[in-house]
Amino acid sequence: MVKYIKFQLKNNEIVAESHKTIVKFDNEFSIGYFWNIATDDKKLGTFYIHHGGVPRSQCYIYIVPKYDLGAFIITNQSGTDTAKVMEDALNEIFEKITIL
Repeated sequence: MVKYIKFQLKNNEIVAESHKTIVKFDNEFSIGYFWNIATDDKKLGTFYIHHGGVPRSQCYIYIVPKYDLGAFIITNQSGTDTAKVMEDALNEIFEKITIL
């Protein structure tokens, strides 16, 4: 995953295409080929998110070009609140990074 994150942070044609908006819902959210794309975030800028999992496991990957940052989190637990708990943990980390 670290190699994939590093690749997604590169500035090349393949990455640019993979981050391209396909469906725009509003000024803050769109969908790309693989990514949910959050835009107009005052702290993180435009960033890319993917959530997935299988029974009893969930994961998130975030690509935040503004900070040349990628984050991957995975758990071997999957309940109704798991995704929110994972998002909250990542948001806490992002909050600390953006105030530096």
